[in-house]
Amino acid sequence: MDTVEHGSVEELYAAAAADFERYEIVKDLVDECIDLALNYRQSGHPGGSRSKVHLLLATLLSGAMRWDLQPSAG
Repeated sequence: MDTVEHGSVEELYAAAAADFERYEIVKDLVDECIDLALNYRQSGHPGGSRSKVHLLLATLLSGAMRWDLQPSAG
């Protein structure tokens, strides 16, 4: 397995800090989607979904995970 060199935690935080305001907007949109879905179905408990929104967004938007959307050929 190849290892990828990453900067220190401080460097990663500084690089991501510029996007924090946008992350909050996306978090608010996800919260609204959860509210709409639960209100539409007239049931459910949003606690679990809402508590994981910050973690999900931080993981997906921070670059910590890399996604390869094109399958490799052969």
